[in-house]
Amino acid sequence: MRRNYKRKKFHVSGICIFLVLIIFSVAFVLWAMKPDNFRNEKNKINSWLNGISFQDFYNAKSLILVDLSNDNIFISKRENEQQLPA
Repeated sequence: MRRNYKRKKFHVSGICIFLVLIIFSVAFVLWAMKPDNFRNEKNKINSWLNGISFQDFYNAKSLILVDLSNDNIFISKRENEQQLPA
Protein backbone atom coordinates (compact mmCIF):
# COMPACT_ATOMS: atom_id res chain seq x y z
CA MET A 1 0.00 0.00 0.00
CA ARG A 2 1.40 3.25 -1.11
CA ARG A 3 0.11 6.51 0.20
CA ASN A 4 -0.26 9.37 -2.15
CA TYR A 5 1.25 12.47 -0.61
CA LYS A 6 0.42 15.73 -2.27
CA ARG A 7 3.46 17.96 -2.57
CA LYS A 8 2.63 21.61 -2.18
CA LYS A 9 3.92 23.99 -4.82
CA PHE A 10 4.00 26.75 -2.22
CA HIS A 11 7.09 25.26 -0.64
CA VAL A 12 9.33 25.81 -3.67
CA SER A 13 7.84 29.16 -4.65
CA GLY A 14 7.88 30.33 -1.01
CA ILE A 15 11.61 29.65 -0.77
CA CYS A 16 12.23 31.55 -4.03
CA ILE A 17 10.21 34.54 -2.84
CA PHE A 18 12.01 34.47 0.52
CA LEU A 19 15.46 34.42 -1.15
CA VAL A 20 14.54 37.29 -3.50
CA LEU A 21 13.23 39.28 -0.53
CA ILE A 22 16.49 38.73 1.39
CA ILE A 23 18.61 39.74 -1.62
CA PHE A 24 16.62 42.96 -2.13
CA SER A 25 16.71 43.81 1.57
CA VAL A 26 20.51 43.37 1.71
CA ALA A 27 20.90 45.55 -1.40
CA PHE A 28 18.62 48.20 0.14
CA VAL A 29 20.57 48.24 3.41
CA LEU A 30 23.87 48.61 1.54
CA TRP A 31 22.40 51.45 -0.55
CA ALA A 32 20.93 53.20 2.50
CA MET A 33 24.27 53.10 4.35
CA LYS A 34 25.81 55.52 1.84
CA PRO A 35 26.09 59.01 3.34
CA ASP A 36 24.04 60.83 0.71
CA ASN A 37 21.01 58.54 0.81
CA PHE A 38 18.38 59.17 3.50
CA ARG A 39 20.51 61.91 5.11
CA ASN A 40 17.54 63.74 6.65
CA GLU A 41 15.94 60.57 7.97
CA LYS A 42 19.22 59.36 9.49
CA ASN A 43 19.76 62.76 11.13
CA LYS A 44 16.26 62.64 12.64
CA ILE A 45 16.86 59.14 14.01
CA ASN A 46 20.24 60.13 15.45
CA SER A 47 18.82 63.26 17.05
CA TRP A 48 15.95 61.26 18.56
CA LEU A 49 18.30 58.59 19.94
CA ASN A 50 20.83 61.07 21.33
CA GLY A 51 18.33 63.68 22.50
CA ILE A 52 19.89 66.39 20.31
CA SER A 53 17.72 68.67 18.20
CA PHE A 54 20.23 69.87 15.59
CA GLN A 55 19.03 70.26 12.03
CA ASP A 56 22.39 69.42 10.48
CA PHE A 57 25.10 67.57 12.33
CA TYR A 58 27.97 68.59 10.06
CA ASN A 59 28.55 71.76 8.09
CA ALA A 60 31.72 71.83 6.01
CA LYS A 61 31.69 75.63 5.70
CA SER A 62 32.29 76.26 9.40
CA LEU A 63 34.38 74.51 12.02
CA ILE A 64 34.86 74.94 15.77
CA LEU A 65 37.14 72.75 17.88
CA VAL A 66 36.54 73.24 21.61
CA ASP A 67 38.26 71.80 24.68
CA LEU A 68 35.40 70.65 26.91
CA SER A 69 37.43 70.74 30.12
CA ASN A 70 37.82 74.55 30.14
CA ASP A 71 35.81 75.71 27.08
CA ASN A 72 38.82 77.02 25.15
CA ILE A 73 38.37 77.30 21.41
CA PHE A 74 41.37 75.76 19.66
CA ILE A 75 40.32 76.17 16.03
CA SER A 76 37.48 78.24 14.65
CA LYS A 77 36.77 78.80 10.99
CA ARG A 78 33.96 81.17 9.95
CA GLU A 79 31.80 80.40 12.97
CA ASN A 80 29.63 83.55 12.78
CA GLU A 81 29.49 84.00 9.01
CA GLN A 82 25.97 84.04 7.55
CA GLN A 83 25.27 81.51 4.87
CA LEU A 84 23.43 82.47 1.72
CA PRO A 85 20.21 80.58 0.98
CA ALA A 86 20.25 78.22 -1.95
